[in-house]
Amino acid sequence: MSNQGKVEDFYQVEPSKLGVGGFGEVRNATFNATGQPFAVKTIRKADIADVVYFQTEIEISRALDHPQIIRLFETFEDRCNVYLVMEVCNGGELFDVIVQTGHFSERQAAVLMHQLCCAVAYLHAEGICHRDLKPENLLFVSRGPVETTPLKLIDFGLARRFKADEALKTSVGTPLYAAPEVIRGLYGAACDLWSCGVILFLLLCGCPPFDGSSPRAIIRAVKKGRYSLDDAVWQNVSKDAKDLVRGLLEKDTQKRLTAAQVLEHGWIQGRAPNASGEHLGEHLVENLRKFGLKNNFQKAAITLIAAHLKESQIKVLREAFIALDTDHDGALSVQELRAGLVQVDWEIPVDLHQLMEAMDSHDDHKIKYTEFLAAALDMRTYTREDICWQAFKTFDRDRNGMITMQELRLVLAHEDLKGVLDDETREALRAIDTNGDGKVDFDEFMRMMASD
Repeated sequence: MSNQGKVEDFYQVEPSKLGVGGFGEVRNATFNATGQPFAVKTIRKADIADVVYFQTEIEISRALDHPQIIRLFETFEDRCNVYLVMEVCNGGELFDVIVQTGHFSERQAAVLMHQLCCAVAYLHAEGICHRDLKPENLLFVSRGPVETTPLKLIDFGLARRFKADEALKTSVGTPLYAAPEVIRGLYGAACDLWSCGVILFLLLCGCPPFDGSSPRAIIRAVKKGRYSLDDAVWQNVSKDAKDLVRGLLEKDTQKRLTAAQVLEHGWIQGRAPNASGEHLGEHLVENLRKFGLKNNFQKAAITLIAAHLKESQIKVLREAFIALDTDHDGALSVQELRAGLVQVDWEIPVDLHQLMEAMDSHDDHKIKYTEFLAAALDMRTYTREDICWQAFKTFDRDRNGMITMQELRLVLAHEDLKGVLDDETREALRAIDTNGDGKVDFDEFMRMMASD
């Protein structure tokens, strides 16, 4: 569902284009109320060939919550266009980095593949097949060293939900990265891993495994599935790296590696970013416990703050989440959190299950990425006046300096925060509204955020 009102009422969209694709134009934008940066993708309605497919893209994008996947915050719609307000990534496309450098070191390639396959493992666990994995759909959050700059998967225009016992049949994607079974028109989620194999091949040697003078020639080469790891450029590539390439570019989908298997591969594990338990942070458990005691409005506000923090502000927690998520499904279980605490020789809290229940806003016995960020944030972060002001202005849609129940309902619907408007929350709002005017001003909001 799109927001009511015009996108320009809420965002200052820059005229210069950040990127142009087959499905729209992307521009930098600033949220008027707070000055926070975003990216706005504009899609002409006339270019939407299938409305149902487009609605599926929006639905999938809204549901995704993972550190390696770009976040869709909200949508707007007018007579001619649909506008997607997204997390901004200004570091450039992976494809551009490949062109500029020619190739990466194996360590750099392992870092990138670790991030990509974390995203793919999460998607597949959620029953989603991307179907268009390629360097152009991988963006760096910012400019910087490959080893330390987060990579985000974007563009879910071709993504589809799938069932294990049902085959997808539409031949889509870019021929250079498409799996043989996609070209044949009968395939499953394993096609994404073939695309990962093509990307890895490119990272290691700077050229694609299947090439041709035309799309038809490329398709013929992909169908044959023949490639070489014997050229001179491969002489300095390790056997482990070549083994992973072979496991991904396997024509037999039953033998092809899964994303989870890639993440367990020795080449990935040995060279991936530091994911040890030391990144958990000494105050993590206490922060989780305090979060559980917050009322629903407080939890919603902290979650909203967590979702909008810069990557540099959540780096430690992002790495902790990835380290704890040992089954790579993009969510944390009680067992994973307990194992992470054992790894760093911490005492297991007797109320661990209660801590997990307090974090779990979706009642699915799993902790999603943003839920974890919100619960693990240090109070010194979410009670800073400048950060609270940004959250307050996000709730205050009409910018009159007050938060009404209607505004709260609108924002929380877009943030998918369950249960925030229950009776307990209404009582909390009445307690916060010290002057009894039925609205929350910033002073009242700040007192709520600082209270235990």
